[in-house]
Amino acid sequence: MRKIRRAAKTIIAASILASTLWSCEIKRPENVLSPNKMEKLLYDYHLASTMANELNYNQYIQKEVYVRSVLKKNNTTKEEFDNSLVWYANHPELMYKIYTNINQQYKEKGVLMHKFLAMQENLGDRAIEGDSVELWYKNQVYFLSNNPLVNKIDFNLTADTTYHIGDTIRWTVRTELDSLITDSMNMPIMAMQVAYKKDDRDSIISRHLLISNSGYKTLESAEDSLGNVSSVRGFIYIPKHDSINTIRTSMISLMRFHRTDSISTDSVTTDK
Repeated sequence: MRKIRRAAKTIIAASILASTLWSCEIKRPENVLSPNKMEKLLYDYHLASTMANELNYNQYIQKEVYVRSVLKKNNTTKEEFDNSLVWYANHPELMYKIYTNINQQYKEKGVLMHKFLAMQENLGDRAIEGDSVELWYKNQVYFLSNNPLVNKIDFNLTADTTYHIGDTIRWTVRTELDSLITDSMNMPIMAMQVAYKKDDRDSIISRHLLISNSGYKTLESAEDSLGNVSSVRGFIYIPKHDSINTIRTSMISLMRFHRTDSISTDSVTTDK
């Protein structure tokens, strides 16, 4: 009888715990898109935004058509999309799951993504094989905010024997902000360090920029006199502050060019 009572108490306690956990589940407002719908929309949105950003200034109206077509395809209004972005920005654990799924889809289409990047640089298939090599090994798209859970992208590469003296390292990221950031203390920072080794001497070249608006951001290093590249590291970081600040990144490329096809400038920053 005692065993039966003990088992009954265990079942009751488990039921109470389950109901408590259920009640603590995050409740989504009616004007916010479901995770599945948000994932589908953001997948289309990033692709459309990438194509739209390739248009020149005189085709600005056409850019708006790209975005509106994505909203129409997903049967969503701009107000619903904006409300959803704000809500998910306050729930980074849910946005992280969404972007994990989106990146998995991009990985399955990885060859197409790299070919698109190659066309952007007018390199043809050399961006995939040959003297110019794509080094980026992480996700293609990220959603960042000043929440400590999702406020940073970083990478760290150790060079191998395929690196040559005089190689150019170029890191490019397409960023999208909801609005201009005027306070430099709140601006996301993009930074890259390239370490070189020549005989027993180590050298480090650092590049960085503050992200205040949307567009392509590029950091580049090309040094002939410092020896071979020994490592490459970099990050994008959003500082912590009171107001919510979000940034979406996509079309990330980390290219290595041998001297025969490298670019002579030390660093480049481009916005479109």
